[in-house]
Amino acid sequence: MWRKIVLFLFRNIAYILSRFIYAPFSKLMRLILERKYKADLPKGLSAKELNNFFRGCKWTPDPWGQLLDYISKPEKFYITKKGDCDDWACFAANVICYPAFILTVNWYNPGGEKFIDRFAGHNVCLFFVGLRWWHAGNWGIRGPFESLKMVIKDIIPDGSIPVLAAVRTPSLKIREVIKLKGDI
Repeated sequence: MWRKIVLFLFRNIAYILSRFIYAPFSKLMRLILERKYKADLPKGLSAKELNNFFRGCKWTPDPWGQLLDYISKPEKFYITKKGDCDDWACFAANVICYPAFILTVNWYNPGGEKFIDRFAGHNVCLFFVGLRWWHAGNWGIRGPFESLKMVIKDIIPDGSIPVLAAVRTPSLKIREVIKLKGDI
C-alpha cells in the first residue's frame, strides 16, 4: 500500500516540477550563472558528427551535489565540453540536423539502497530519422526505435517503475507531460 502512495506522490511532484518549475528555474540559473558563455553553436550536425563531438565531452554533475539541477545553456556545454545528462540533451537538441526534442524520463527504483536513491530520472535528446525514433545523450546515440514507449523502456533500468515522461523543445518549452503508470 505504501508503495502506491509513494508512487502517487512522486508522479505528481515530478509532474509539477516538469510542467511548471524545471524550465523557468533553468532559465533563471542560466541568467545568474551562465551569462558569460557565448558562442556560435554548430548547426545541422549529423548523428555521427554529434557522436564524434560527444567523445571529447565529460559528464559532470550540477553544482551542490545535483541539488540545483537545471538545464545549462547549450553554449556552456559547447565551450566547456562537460555537463550532466540534461546539458548533453539540450546541446544535442539544438545542433542536430533532425527534428529534435529534450525528453525527460523519471522512474522509481524499488531496490534503491537509500530511500532518496529510489527516485531517478534521465534526459536525452529525442530525434527522428525517417519514421524511427532515436535518442542521444551522455551514453551515446541509441536507436532506432518504433515508438516513444520503446525509447522510454530503453532508458529506464530493469526492475524500475516508469513514473513520468516530459517532452520539451530545444528552447525548453513543454510540448507534453505524460504520467506513466505500470510497466511499459
